[in-house]
Amino acid sequence: MNLTLNSQHSNHTIQKAALFFAVSLAIAGLLFVNSKLSAEQLARVSSVLLTIRMLQSNLIGLLLAIDVAISTIVLLCLVQKNFQQKSYLNFIAPLPFLLLFLTTLPLGNRYKYHALFYENWMWLCAAWIPALGLLVCLCAWALQSRGAALQRLGERLERAWGWMLSAETQRADRALLAGLCVIAFSAPLVFNQVLLGGIPHIHDSISQYFQAKIFARGHLYAPAPAHPEFFERVYIMMDQGRWYSIFPPGFALLLSIGIRMGAPALVNPLLTAFAVPLIFALALRVTRSAAIARAAAALFTLSPFSMMMGAGYMNHPACLVWSTLFFLAYLSAFEANNARRMTALAAAAGFCFGMATLTRPVTALAFLIVALVWWALQWRGGWRNRALCLAAFIAGGLPCGAFQFYYNHATTGSALLSPYQEQYNDIPLGFGETGWGPEDVLPGKPNVVHHTVLQGLSNSLCNLNGLNYWLFGWPIPSLTLAAALFLPGMRRTRFDWFCLAAALSQSASYSLFFYQDYCFGPRFLYETMPFWLILSARGASETISLVSGSGAARRSAVRALSAIALAFCFVMAFSTTWVERLADLDDEYWGAREQAYQTLKNGLHEKNALVFVEYDYDYYAVFPLLDPWLKSGWIVALDFSPDRNQALIREYPGWPVYYLHLDPKAPRYTTVTILEKYPYPTP
Repeated sequence: MNLTLNSQHSNHTIQKAALFFAVSLAIAGLLFVNSKLSAEQLARVSSVLLTIRMLQSNLIGLLLAIDVAISTIVLLCLVQKNFQQKSYLNFIAPLPFLLLFLTTLPLGNRYKYHALFYENWMWLCAAWIPALGLLVCLCAWALQSRGAALQRLGERLERAWGWMLSAETQRADRALLAGLCVIAFSAPLVFNQVLLGGIPHIHDSISQYFQAKIFARGHLYAPAPAHPEFFERVYIMMDQGRWYSIFPPGFALLLSIGIRMGAPALVNPLLTAFAVPLIFALALRVTRSAAIARAAAALFTLSPFSMMMGAGYMNHPACLVWSTLFFLAYLSAFEANNARRMTALAAAAGFCFGMATLTRPVTALAFLIVALVWWALQWRGGWRNRALCLAAFIAGGLPCGAFQFYYNHATTGSALLSPYQEQYNDIPLGFGETGWGPEDVLPGKPNVVHHTVLQGLSNSLCNLNGLNYWLFGWPIPSLTLAAALFLPGMRRTRFDWFCLAAALSQSASYSLFFYQDYCFGPRFLYETMPFWLILSARGASETISLVSGSGAARRSAVRALSAIALAFCFVMAFSTTWVERLADLDDEYWGAREQAYQTLKNGLHEKNALVFVEYDYDYYAVFPLLDPWLKSGWIVALDFSPDRNQALIREYPGWPVYYLHLDPKAPRYTTVTILEKYPYPTP
């Protein structure tokens, strides 16, 4: 059957998309010109703007507002013929769409850094909307002028890959998940070993790696060193003769297993691989569509965000696994056909929530709020079942809570005082003044930060803006498909709202935290990935259905065009975003230089040695080699002066003493290090 298309409607679609593209391109051009003006040119522009009573910053805001307004109007016009559902949700749905659309613009950067594009990748923010408009133009043109060819291609793809589109689970799903798990495990492991040198680079991960070594010895803390000034590190506490990490112990417990087995680098790649079938199962649970579940699992595997986070030693992959297990058990309890199964699933959900709390408590609590609201609104059982389910949930989480209290008491001396609170005398959440600091803070010297609502909002916008880049790395915003699901006329389910609430709840919770960064990506939103992936797969499915209409021929053409557009986006991602991000994952990522670590590994042949390290960030790189008990192995210490170092040298009589420092003959900013044996070099 030949493909028949409404030529007049297609022409209108192309015209509207062309308007979308042209307006966005013009605004992006103005933003580019504005950013490239010199100081003298800016002064002249400002003087002109002042004469018309318009400051330059206000002009930029006005341009962005016009861009968002016109682009939104055009997008709504593209789907206005499908605005048929008469429901109050049709009026609510555009709100999350507008919110997600706003995250394509670096508005948070403007408030926080007084610059729209303070990092190179943020220039994509100005190009995303024109690129999206251009993609819509090209797709509409292809359907109009190449519809028959696309139909034939779509029919071939359906014959070859038809099982991927099936809503029912298939035998081939096991092979698909196995292949995705292999990729999800091997890629982060390769990145860890080849690009990051196999060592933790981030202060948080260094601290938790240290705690994992303590757990691996069967202890909750190590005795504090006699000369603590040589070993002081940020996020590692020395108090009352105890030495331990300030972070919750959940991830350190998992990492200690890897340390006991001699392969700590395998922990996060294994967790990343384990997340693949969990995301598949969660997507299948909430959508009842195996096709959506396959797409969500594949998108997770091919995401630069998941791969690069899995390459490090951060606790986010562990929290993602525990929180996904929590939601799986929690949602399954709703459908249990008997009380025994319901209570067992509720207890399992409680345990998984407890482990998530032991890993990242703010994330776990943000998810719990959504779960409790959903439980109150959706539960169909009687009060007896509700009480039984709640009791089982609490019972399942009790062991984790008991361990946290015991760990607090063992380290800080109070079951209700966590190490995190002890170091900074506060919980750095909320607005107003809090005991914390934007720079590295030594114990007992907290800075004070004044956090405002606008700063929290800008943090959330920055995180979502980063997610548009890191989630898929496409030349269009990564949240485009998720946002499309909330356009008027789209068919949405109650679970779509559940996924959106879970994703935005965590973003909102971290607006209470003054700090925001892009460590392996917008890390505070990493655990929301399953929900964004499900929404993206649902958005793609509904968009294809909306554009396809009821004709089988047009549906084949649209699916073929979707496959081509998706392949193009991934090719562009692998050739641009992946290259840029992999180049960023070098041996000096976040300052901890792997060169210093390799110098010790290759230069020291003694089993026991005392090593003084000159440069602070070199010390971060070699600190994981330290035995917390300081009894054997390589005792790495900060270097002060020959006289002051003698106090530590006397603690290890007869041990060889080395000095790790920058090569004085090498050019500035070199990564070359020298390992010299005492006597200490004299000026």
